[in-house]
This record gives sequence, structure tokens and C-alpha cells, in this order.
Amino acid sequence: MKTSHKEMHRIFYMVKGYITSDHIAYTSYDGYIKRLWHNEEAYIREDGFEEAYNIAFSDRATTIYNNF
Repeated sequence: MKTSHKEMHRIFYMVKGYITSDHIAYTSYDGYIKRLWHNEEAYIREDGFEEAYNIAFSDRATTIYNNF
């Protein structure tokens, strides 16, 4: 499955609340997407993500990861 760099980090941020390394975000993605799937209030945890992501990764927003 192709997942963008930003989406990997968004899902991690929604569960943990901070930006992490690419490797950790990538390896956590499948489990965390399942964790958020039935959480109707998950969107609330997204507050602050855009700012945190832009500070940490302003030059990588369009990178696609097939296999890390």
C-alpha cells in the first residue's frame, strides 16, 4: 500500500500526539490506522498536526513510501 509521508505522520500524531522518526511512523502505521478506525472522535486528536508537521518536515510533504 502506498502511504504518503504526511499521512504516516498524521496517523502517528493522532494516536501519540507528537511527530516521530520516519521509521517509527512507518512501522506503526498499520496498527494505528486500525486503532483509529472505529474512534468517532479521532479527528479531535489531529489538532496541531499541520503546524508540527510543517516545522519538522517542510521539505518532504509529497514523498511516497512503498517499502521502507
